[in-house]
Amino acid sequence: MSSRLLKTCLICLLLSLPGLVSGNEPAVGPRIVFETETVQMGQMVRGEEVEAEFVYRNEGDSPLRILRAKPG
Repeated sequence: MSSRLLKTCLICLLLSLPGLVSGNEPAVGPRIVFETETVQMGQMVRGEEVEAEFVYRNEGDSPLRILRAKPG
């Protein structure tokens, strides 16, 4: 193989790598995406009830099932 052909093949390979690892592939299975992942509650008093709302959506290609949730 000539040096020029080898260099051309190598350049083509290197230019195609970002597309292979870009993360732009469609989701397979469920994929949960949250609008925000944390909520600042400020100072709290022990025993005080507080509420927080987390908005999420499924960006996958199959149903998302939430089987359990834990605070934390």
